[in-house]
Amino acid sequence: MTCSMKQERNILKKRFVDTNIFIYTLFSIDKNKQNQCVTLFKQAAEGKVILWTTVWVIAEIIWFLQKQNIPNKQTKQVITRIIATKGLEVADKQWLLEVLDLWEESIDFIDIVNLSLARAHSIIEGYSYDKDLDTLNWFKRSIP
Repeated sequence: MTCSMKQERNILKKRFVDTNIFIYTLFSIDKNKQNQCVTLFKQAAEGKVILWTTVWVIAEIIWFLQKQNIPNKQTKQVITRIIATKGLEVADKQWLLEVLDLWEESIDFIDIVNLSLARAHSIIEGYSYDKDLDTLNWFKRSIP
């Protein structure tokens, strides 16, 4: 085997991590699955595997935590710890951290994701019947 072939085998491929892997890690829904998921994250921390996920997975985790009646402040802490997980890459990580900073108690997370994207495109006015958006001092809501 050539040296370059050996190097290619040693390069770790990124592996997508879906929402349910995080949920089974956080909650004892199924002890066997939880143990497997915890082991996976330990392997990532040890550099044996590279894990990768998206903002939309994080949004699903937030939705799940809210359905469990976990307060937004605690949810933000959980998400921040997930984002900081060693061996886990989160697509658009810096932007996601900024979105978490913008997220307020009264606004749905997906709403702040959408408005953050709009703001990134210099859109600071829009149409919605959602009065919660009025709490943002940088966005002007109108109705059609």
